[in-house]
Amino acid sequence: MPLSPEDQALRSELTEARFAIQRQLEVLRYPQSVRGGPPGNREIIATLQQQLKEIEEALSDLDQGS
Repeated sequence: MPLSPEDQALRSELTEARFAIQRQLEVLRYPQSVRGGPPGNREIIATLQQQLKEIEEALSDLDQGS
């Protein structure tokens, strides 16, 4: 069963958010690879990892619901 337009929009937003968080984590973990990147911060990394986990779960739920 295909996703509803609302679910497709949600999936798109979650996918974009996942990409943004992954990029932020990359910058925080490897600041030397990004010119002028901020130094690592464990609390921020942990928060972003939790948000990424929640996004992955929501995307999985959407896929299972279709």
